[in-house]
Amino acid sequence: ADAPGRWLTWARWASVLMAAVMAAAFWIAAPLAVQIDSPEIPGLGPALEASGVLVISGGVFALAAMAGAVLLWRRGGRWPGSWLLALQLPLVAWQVLALVPTGELVDQRRQQPVRQLAEQVRLQQRPGEQLAMVGVNKPSLHYYSRKVVLYAGRPPSGLLDLAEQLPPQAPGTVLVVIDATTAELPHWQDMPHEQLGAAGIYRLWRVPLDALQQRGQALAASGVESTWRLPNLERY
Repeated sequence: ADAPGRWLTWARWASVLMAAVMAAAFWIAAPLAVQIDSPEIPGLGPALEASGVLVISGGVFALAAMAGAVLLWRRGGRWPGSWLLALQLPLVAWQVLALVPTGELVDQRRQQPVRQLAEQVRLQQRPGEQLAMVGVNKPSLHYYSRKVVLYAGRPPSGLLDLAEQLPPQAPGTVLVVIDATTAELPHWQDMPHEQLGAAGIYRLWRVPLDALQQRGQALAASGVESTWRLPNLERY
């Protein structure tokens, strides 16, 4: 008869122990955050350390563990379930004090390279020059640059799509925002270009239209088919 109650007690203490383990994990991670090196989110590690969200997270989980343990040890006093409330309330505060700020921080850092290249686009774009983004497509480039952006995928068909949508016209070049991984693919390697800027994993190239279209023609001749005319409800 006592077995269910004993298992329930163990489960309660396991919940408290888990909160304590989370507190320790956050405190251990706090001084190590500076070592985070993400090319797509530059400066994330130092920003996390400076923000203090990991230390705050550790403190909140420690408070939850201590409050839950005290009330559980006292068997909840007048309210048997008060230990659970004491365990959960700090976690609600954690979402406001640490989880939401962390999400905002990560989003700001992730968008920073796009904002920097958007500024370069505004400074470097010539009259009549088209803007394209290849590989990792970020709709925020349109928002930050206030320019019309042609988006193309990473496969060879993406280059062909771009070549077909850019008819020869003055000034005879196109601005291309391309990520480092896409730039290393065979169909983009050795593409003539002038690099105008770089931020995070992204590069801003000025590519001659004739070189782009010649590469597109070569891909078409090798059997690559364009896809930009196909219905795609999620196309930017």
